[in-house]
Amino acid sequence: MGGWEFHGAVPRLGQPRPSTAPATGSSASGLKSDAPTPDTTNTPSSSSAAGQPRCFELVSPMNPYSRRPVPCHLEKTVKKPLARPKNASLNGKMLKSAAGSSVPRGLDVTLTCRAKNEEICNKARSSFEMASAIIGNVLVLNEPLTVNATIYPFCAENSDLCSKEFQLLGGASPARTMLRKDDDGFYRIYPQSLVKQLNHTQHPSYGSFDISAEFNADGNFWFQEDGAIKKGQSDFLFVVVHEMIHGLGFTTSWADYINKIPSAITPNPLSPDADPLDTDTFRFDGFFENAFDRHLVQVPSMVPLSNLTRVLNRFNGGIGTVYKDQIEFINKLTQSPEYEMAARAFNLSTTRGSLGFLPSDSVSGNDVVLMETNLKSGFVQGSSISHVEYQTYSNTPDFLMRYLQDPGTLLQQDIEGSGNYAGGAIGPKLIRCLQTLGYRINKNPQRIAMYQIQSESGADSMTALRGYASWHASLAAVAAVTLAALL
Repeated sequence: MGGWEFHGAVPRLGQPRPSTAPATGSSASGLKSDAPTPDTTNTPSSSSAAGQPRCFELVSPMNPYSRRPVPCHLEKTVKKPLARPKNASLNGKMLKSAAGSSVPRGLDVTLTCRAKNEEICNKARSSFEMASAIIGNVLVLNEPLTVNATIYPFCAENSDLCSKEFQLLGGASPARTMLRKDDDGFYRIYPQSLVKQLNHTQHPSYGSFDISAEFNADGNFWFQEDGAIKKGQSDFLFVVVHEMIHGLGFTTSWADYINKIPSAITPNPLSPDADPLDTDTFRFDGFFENAFDRHLVQVPSMVPLSNLTRVLNRFNGGIGTVYKDQIEFINKLTQSPEYEMAARAFNLSTTRGSLGFLPSDSVSGNDVVLMETNLKSGFVQGSSISHVEYQTYSNTPDFLMRYLQDPGTLLQQDIEGSGNYAGGAIGPKLIRCLQTLGYRINKNPQRIAMYQIQSESGADSMTALRGYASWHASLAAVAAVTLAALL
């Protein structure tokens, strides 16, 4: 059984189960991963009177660490009568599987489009409709996920998203997150979209949206209405589906919250006060992992990465220790012997094949899904660990969640070239990861019928997908003397 964390005061942040799946350390099939004995080493400080659960709202999808606390309270879960899910449609016509059956709708998208060319807005709507079918074809959702999507010219409206080296195409993240106590004693950060699937008798109040996303109106996108995809173009639908998976919670909280140039990483250091200019005292509430992080293991030992979190939470007196300011907190942390665990985690995050996601139904170490720890630039916040290993999963059914792809090729070519898996863009290993997080899976996904089109090379392929060539926004570099409590 899991529970919700209560706190008397809502914290201020700076910039950045009962789950249906077994604990990372074991599964019904008996695979062991040296799981620790459950404890409450990251239980938030009890110094505040019991009050409201802790909820956080995303500030910018292009920076998943930029979150602010929002008031929320526990509400009784109203059981809705089971109903046939609404069907996905494209341009007003019901989407069908290749066998002719209807496809459930997975997303309810509220789209704000500020592109100068209205045609882009209309094409984008069609892509979101197809993405809804792709998600609904694989996940069995209590209700469609709500998405707040905005399309606008990045450079014209936000210079921070402009780069001469590469073009940012878009980003997405859980719109609202909340702390939840897992049955291994750890409080973790859960996305609202996942909490809705766990069937609690009560839950923290929900925000208006499950996922928040932004896309670049000036991106060199290909849409299914455009004809042949050209070299250098990126399929908008591929970008959308990839980012929606991040919005479901496929993302880590491990990052460097202290150093401008990453050299040591920890989970999110939640605190009631993370303003670097504030002179008030700083209370350490613990390092908080994302729900995703519970299932990260060191390879090949299969030891949970949470073991390092447990040690980090004990530094200098542990949870509830009060410091005169952030600088004292940082100094005590970086000078403590426990900080070696942060350096160790950093080394793991920059060594190929050293970290993986262990699905709950694993029977051997061969089932681990290797995460991206092999970037040339070292640890990149937003890319490292939050994606699958590029080289390992290229040309496999699990190509979708790589951090980078080549433009100019239809996603359907990836699907067909890797075995034409029934789940389409969402491969078998990714499905196991989502199931482990707590999402219900359609055991018999259908191949969605799509229109035929030719790529620039002339090869026939079915429309819908592919062409994601984007670096993810890595905007969360934090000044050396500033601790940013990020989600």
